Amino acid sequence: MKDLYSLCLTSRKWQKSAQEAMYQKVWVPLSDQPLQPKKLKLKSSTRLKRLCRTLHKRPHIAGLVKELRVSAQDRAVLEIIAKDKDSAFELLASLVAACPNLRKLTGFYPSYGHIADSLVIELHRITKLKERAWIIGPKKLSPAQSIIQGSAPRGLPSPAQTSAFVSRHAGWSSLQTLVLGSDNGRLGSEVIYATLRRLPSVRHLCVSNFVAEDFNDDTIQGLPILYSLRLENLPGVTDRGLSYLSEPQMLRSMRKIIFINLEFVSASLVSRILTNARYLTKFSLTQDSMPELPFGAALSQPFFVSPRLRFLHWDIPEPGVAQDLLADSIKAGGFPSLRFIRAPVDEDGKLQRLCRPLAEIAQPSDYEVAVADLSQTDPSTKAASDPYKTLNIRKLSIARLMAQKRIEEARKRPAARVVVEEEGVVRGSHTLRSYMGILGSKIEYILEPDIDGDEKAIADVGELLRGDTTLGDETCSGAPSGKRGGHSTRRKEKLMGLETLF
Repeated sequence: MKDLYSLCLTSRKWQKSAQEAMYQKVWVPLSDQPLQPKKLKLKSSTRLKRLCRTLHKRPHIAGLVKELRVSAQDRAVLEIIAKDKDSAFELLASLVAACPNLRKLTGFYPSYGHIADSLVIELHRITKLKERAWIIGPKKLSPAQSIIQGSAPRGLPSPAQTSAFVSRHAGWSSLQTLVLGSDNGRLGSEVIYATLRRLPSVRHLCVSNFVAEDFNDDTIQGLPILYSLRLENLPGVTDRGLSYLSEPQMLRSMRKIIFINLEFVSASLVSRILTNARYLTKFSLTQDSMPELPFGAALSQPFFVSPRLRFLHWDIPEPGVAQDLLADSIKAGGFPSLRFIRAPVDEDGKLQRLCRPLAEIAQPSDYEVAVADLSQTDPSTKAASDPYKTLNIRKLSIARLMAQKRIEEARKRPAARVVVEEEGVVRGSHTLRSYMGILGSKIEYILEPDIDGDEKAIADVGELLRGDTTLGDETCSGAPSGKRGGHSTRRKEKLMGLETLF
């Protein structure tokens, strides 16, 4: 950033290119920087006002902004002041209004209670928006409605509110990514269907935590042709709706599918989805119960087939025949392009032993987590033959320890014995130890999360809403020394974007 700033001031030839690099992604300056030298410190509102003034007075610079980013700390500030419609929240809306070519607002996803604030209105006017996350909260009442309805229960929005919500998508013909999540809020299945009809370019869809009346088997029939689909915690979705989703015309363009807590009953339905999604590269299935085979179902090998699948996440704690069929299908060549398997719950290492052997998979911090968890369990469980199984085996730290134990147990088994013989006399013998996996396998067994340092394998929608960040390896030194807006050298934040959900 320091070099780009210098180029803007010293070289006319480089100024345009340097400005494009500087302003393409803008971190919204809301919270004060504790590491900033005292003589350079500016109040957060002052820094935000200066940025707003620059973008409003210089449209050619405002047109360069493609993404506005709000960190976790700044998001907390906004959540507090948004309730009082503080000037900083209004300035953020003004900032959005100044950027006609904005594609993303990353890191700040406030709850929407069917009453539009200034930020919702300004985002509605951005016609080139590429992604949008709606977190539907409890229905809010305007002052006039509160007087009329008093303490009426908050449920479905009124017809006027649902119509307003749907109409807010009318100008987003370029929108490609849509996240619909419920935080104790309601929409109605007709509203979701009508919303999707307004978005001709949407290709990546995430729907989570809606009650059965809002999203169910009938709603699935209204889904458009997608590249990525994530369905999470939707009690209204059953095998009947997923059966419709498994049809070839629905899956002809699908690249990524993530199913979380939908509780598939039929393993044959999972097989049909994998088979018909011919371009599928990533498949994630997380649920509590193992899908089963219908009584009398014919078995062919391989049972699961996906020619282009590269990444498989399989997280089902209950043992069952489906996991055996999956392992047998991989052995039989049903997944020729598979390169990564992530299975936090891997009974007896059935999937791990199909991958390349690893020397180590556990991390030093995993043992500390296990000791802390064991200290909180019943003392009688600590004497069990495998105390790790008494813990939450879906936590990645525990999953890595159990995978490491399988590796070490495999090493105890002899694989071959080499005898050194000279002129008929045995001079010595050596025992070669076994290993966990298959030499030459193209599949890597991984137990790393979507978000660095997380104990859950798959990025959670709640983490996205909190605007969680991690610190990257790159550093930023701010503006040159002595200039306003400068700060001490610090590590750059990595902000979770909507793409993390897919």
